[in-house]
Order: sequence, then C-alpha cells, then structure tokens
Amino acid sequence: MITSDVKAQERTSGNLDFEIRLPRKFNVHFESMGGGLRIVDLEGKFTGSTMGGGLTLRKVKGDVKLTTMGGSIEVIDADLDGKMS
Repeated sequence: MITSDVKAQERTSGNLDFEIRLPRKFNVHFESMGGGLRIVDLEGKFTGSTMGGGLTLRKVKGDVKLTTMGGSIEVIDADLDGKMS
C-alpha cells in the first residue's frame, strides 16, 4: 500500500507524482482524492476511483471497473472487459 498525507500551509499547493513499476501481469486497485491515474503496458484486473482526476489506460489488457468524478477517460490500444465511467 502506498499512501501520502501532505499537510499544506495556508495558501499553498503542491503536487505528488508517483511512478510505480510492476511486473507485466499485475492487479491494480487505487483510490485518489484529487489526482489522476495512468496505467501503461499492463495485464490484470483494474479497479478503483478518482475524485477529480482523469484515467488513462494505454496498452492494457484485462478486467476493469473504474470511475472518475470529474476527469477525462482515455483508452488507447486496449483489450478490456468491464465498465469505466
């Protein structure tokens, strides 16, 4: 599990970017409160949600159940079963 808890002072903002390298076949579950997710070149089961960021899936294969509450959805060169909204 990877988590972050950033305490910003008044009138400041910041960004956190994570790049996580996984075996080519791997299941992914995530929950994001304000950022998007990009999954590239992976096979597995993809589940989760984002509250304000987009979803990008490129060169992926597997089952999907993903939601976003305010971001775009981009799927490129993928073989997926399931639902994205």
